[in-house]
Amino acid sequence: MTTNTEDTMRTVLEVGSYVAMIVAAAVVVWRVGFPAEPPGPPGQPPPVEDVSFILAAEDIRHVDGDGPIALVEFTDLECPFCQRYQAETYPQIKAQFIDTGQVRFVTMHFPLASHPGAVQAAMDVYGDSEARIEADVAVGRALGVMATPTFFVGRWQPEGAVVLERRINGAQPLAVFVSELNAAHTRSQQ
Repeated sequence: MTTNTEDTMRTVLEVGSYVAMIVAAAVVVWRVGFPAEPPGPPGQPPPVEDVSFILAAEDIRHVDGDGPIALVEFTDLECPFCQRYQAETYPQIKAQFIDTGQVRFVTMHFPLASHPGAVQAAMDVYGDSEARIEADVAVGRALGVMATPTFFVGRWQPEGAVVLERRINGAQPLAVFVSELNAAHTRSQQ
């Protein structure tokens, strides 16, 4: 009788050990496969980052305002994120910064291949040639633009060039633009 009890206990301990190993393995797989804080999308740029680039005066065509700070937008007229920025954020930036003489807003074309009518839309709205649009795209690529909208904040130079200092990736909330434009104004006063 003790043999059956010992065999039963041994079987229970073996099964218990196997269950414990399976549970431990499941926990390890779960933690590796589903981390506590999921990372952002691969290759996702930060909302704002430093840059150092001079946008030549001859590359600038569409300007609104006359302030010492420049806000340069690379846009695609068929991009829903660009449209959201134009509808929700731009009117507030215009009222607070452009219309008050603090900022010049520069529009640059960056039609995406996924939006087949974007080049024609830019030609219709801005009256630019396809060559002009391609020149804007080349400048955008040199700046590392890969998506729209992408913005740059910098200092307007007397000869018409812009020294770009910061990049804003995507249609960020108004507070991001206000912070960056105010910081650019502070830097320009130093």
